[in-house]
Amino acid sequence: HSFLRRSEAKQQQQRHNCLPRLFKITTTKTSPSFKSTTCRNMMSSSLQQPQNKTHTSNAEVKRTRYTIDETVCPPTNTTTLQSILTKHAQSLPLYLSSKPIPKHTAVAFQEVKECISLWQSQQEEKDDKGGIILDSGCGTGKSTLLLSQQYPNDLVIGIDRSVTRLTKNKYYNKKQQQEEVMTEEQNDNEMNNMNFTQFIPPNILLVRAELASFWQCVYNDNLQPEQPPNDDDDDHHHSWPKIKRHYLLYPNPYPKPKRIQSRWYGHPSFPLLMNPIISGECVIVRSNWKGYLEEFALSANFVEQLQEQVSKWNMEGPTRLFFDNGDEANVPLTNFETKYVDCGEPVYELVLHR
Repeated sequence: HSFLRRSEAKQQQQRHNCLPRLFKITTTKTSPSFKSTTCRNMMSSSLQQPQNKTHTSNAEVKRTRYTIDETVCPPTNTTTLQSILTKHAQSLPLYLSSKPIPKHTAVAFQEVKECISLWQSQQEEKDDKGGIILDSGCGTGKSTLLLSQQYPNDLVIGIDRSVTRLTKNKYYNKKQQQEEVMTEEQNDNEMNNMNFTQFIPPNILLVRAELASFWQCVYNDNLQPEQPPNDDDDDHHHSWPKIKRHYLLYPNPYPKPKRIQSRWYGHPSFPLLMNPIISGECVIVRSNWKGYLEEFALSANFVEQLQEQVSKWNMEGPTRLFFDNGDEANVPLTNFETKYVDCGEPVYELVLHR
């Protein structure tokens, strides 16, 4: 019993000594100014914490998960870019002569020519005759439909190689949903019986074709001399009409340094794209990747010097776009742009015009 009493007394003494010892550590080793500052910080910590979170979120609005900058893809070395462009410009004749045209693209091009001839015959009755607008890489065709509303007097041609993307468009899908994708090995007669072009009145064409090959068809067609009309011959040649505007709206092609030659300005067809026959009077490129547009502009200037073109490019941008849903002429044209606007990702535009 005496042992237990001594043990309990010892434990009580330890508990009694614990508080004073902790108090002494706090008071003796902390200066009054530091103690008061610490107290103020502790008292306001719960109020400051939400404010810090709000400030951080506002600072991060400019960067989203879609942002592509120098940390994601560093700029291409100028010497490397010029070397690639020089090679492609010098080898363009070989590229045009040796690259075969896929059969479905050749068929699609002939269908487009027939639709253009019909559309041009309707334009003869109008005082304000329209022109051709190309929407290259149109995806689902949303941009093509919106452009047709902005330019009702022009024929807007949307081109994409993916039947999967095009069939997401309800207008294209009406006629194409029952047709199967044809392969190169299938019979030419079966290929010719398919429709790769969907005309949507009054001024829309949606086309399934390989882009670079389609441009090649346009270029070759313009090199042929136009034949005068003959009443006895319905197959006389009409040259491809002049392109007024050419849109390239796919926003972020291959943001990796090793994939530069998969981007338009690094592709072998870029000198062809910059030819006045294909580029037309104006080229509009959009992207959330500002560095991509800057390199596109640099490449266009360099190819212009290599090709010694008479008409020079005048460039505007890249400039950031601010959309207004109340203005039909100033709305996001693609699903990409709509997605970017919803999350605060900026969209830039580069305009090249002659």
